[in-house]
Amino acid sequence: MKMRWYTLLKSWAVKDREITKTYQEIVNAYSESHRHYHTLPHIAHVLDTLETLRPKAQDWLALQCAAWFHDIVYDPTQRTNEAESAAVAQGYLEAWSIDRDRIHTIKRLILATQDHRIPDDLPDAALLLDADLAILGSAPQDYDRYAAAIRREYDWVSLAEYQQGRIAVLQNFLQRDRIYHTNRLFADLEQAARHNLQTEIHCHQRSLNS
Repeated sequence: MKMRWYTLLKSWAVKDREITKTYQEIVNAYSESHRHYHTLPHIAHVLDTLETLRPKAQDWLALQCAAWFHDIVYDPTQRTNEAESAAVAQGYLEAWSIDRDRIHTIKRLILATQDHRIPDDLPDAALLLDADLAILGSAPQDYDRYAAAIRREYDWVSLAEYQQGRIAVLQNFLQRDRIYHTNRLFADLEQAARHNLQTEIHCHQRSLNS
């Protein structure tokens, strides 16, 4: 992961000392004790998935940067994580003298992860959103670990309240015509994702009805 960060920032001529310093700050942010899923391995998974979609990217550097920063601020008790993450990214990018248009693009990509909707003039958002949701179409055992980690991040919520809220979130995804926007992830993951979501919903419903 450190080499990925180094390569990205070297593309913008950021000095080695700054790269090392900021990488540690990134690691520290994603290692906060209340995080169980929104951690550095999640970012690695997003970046790995983006690599498979790279030929479709319009601004590969901006897309990678947005992936690194999209969960830099994460507090499950708040609803401003994406906006705050975008602001943190902006602070770093301005310090590195990145051009304003690219900063604006990166901020918009991060903000798109809030409601998972793609602005018409930001096609790279489809790639980031699909990569962010790739875990939904993972193997059942990996999905189960993901679901358990999300529950741990919401351990301050009662089980029944969590299950009701989680069912609503998952049903929202199932009601979409497609979970994945890109043809590649739609072909590779859509069916598995829908199966995983339906399985989790049924599990919560059984628990609530018992």
